[in-house]
Amino acid sequence: MNILILNNSPHIGNPYEEWLSDLAEGLILLTSDPYAEDFQGYLYKESFRDYESSGLVELRAVELYQKYQYKQVIALNEWDILRAGQLRDRFGLKGQGAESATIFRNKVKMKEHAMKKGVSVGIPAFREINHPLELIDFIEQQGYPIVVKPLAGAGSRNTEKISNQAELERFLQHPLFYPFLAEEFIDGDMYHIDGLILRGEIVFIWPSKYINGCLAYQDSKYLGSYALDEENPLRIRLQEATRELLQLFPTPEHTTFHAEIFHTPDDQFYFCEIASRTGGAKVNESIERAFGINLSKLWARALCGHVPDLQPFKEIKKKIATGFVLLPPKVGTITQINKNAPFEWVIEQEYHADVGDTFYGAKRSVDQIALFTVCGESEYQVVERIDQVAKWFEQETIYR
Repeated sequence: MNILILNNSPHIGNPYEEWLSDLAEGLILLTSDPYAEDFQGYLYKESFRDYESSGLVELRAVELYQKYQYKQVIALNEWDILRAGQLRDRFGLKGQGAESATIFRNKVKMKEHAMKKGVSVGIPAFREINHPLELIDFIEQQGYPIVVKPLAGAGSRNTEKISNQAELERFLQHPLFYPFLAEEFIDGDMYHIDGLILRGEIVFIWPSKYINGCLAYQDSKYLGSYALDEENPLRIRLQEATRELLQLFPTPEHTTFHAEIFHTPDDQFYFCEIASRTGGAKVNESIERAFGINLSKLWARALCGHVPDLQPFKEIKKKIATGFVLLPPKVGTITQINKNAPFEWVIEQEYHADVGDTFYGAKRSVDQIALFTVCGESEYQVVERIDQVAKWFEQETIYR
């Protein structure tokens, strides 16, 4: 059968032609210009300059269905979840439809659904904002600080914390794209819980903790993450909270998931968001290193009709402690950079900058000029090593 793939990620993390070589007769790829060259051996391939926002992607998908009659749409990136759901509805294909995709993508509808279903975790006060007066009203009712973010953003792009009148005025003086979400700021640690659902059953679920948080890039701090040890007292509680969310949401039969939950100093959980897709950055790779399973590969194959035996998942154990760290760009031109981290526990390193490159800071939480995946014997050792390699890179990278 022919399969349509919507892709906005590098080939190195998503080699569909390898994953699906025994399941599909022809792979049809619509992707973003920067990633197109590395994808080879496809029945049809086309790339787009403004992939995230271009309606040409949908137009081409409709035209290609008429020609190739593809039987499934694979979309592993958050920008494509709703696109894929709409296409499945249009052509009567199996899998997540637009209604489910919208609840997992639109942050207002997501929180409204959670409130309607009566989830046990707390839900921050929130409001959809359609004009400045609504934002002013929300602040008058809620007080500072608050967070504003797009309804269906990604990578914390255009997400801001507003803590006082001066910051509100600065925010309002720029062009705003309505509607957007305003919500109460939760002062606490953020955890992300990632996993896999096959045949409607959660076969894998594991919590990790962010270091510095998803808004750290706004202060030029690194964003890190590490998987919790099995003995961590929050592990089971976070798993159970996420299980409840997935049970109460219109969760697809086959999907990965990425939930984010705050834990406050007074030991309360607050719901941030949940997505029917694999976590970004190096979440998938870190889980594969720690547990030996590739969530995205298993999800893609399940969508194509190949669902593995579920029994072995019950025996999966954590092999090593893992984590990753993203180093954001600063403002200036790089005059020195070292691309060889001298630590045997760095199991993966990527560099996205060279001497002479000029940067103007980070715009999203996932913007990076270097990325390191580290391993260790415990979550505590991983945290220490993340900080160590981050400090090493900061010292070895000089801007003018």
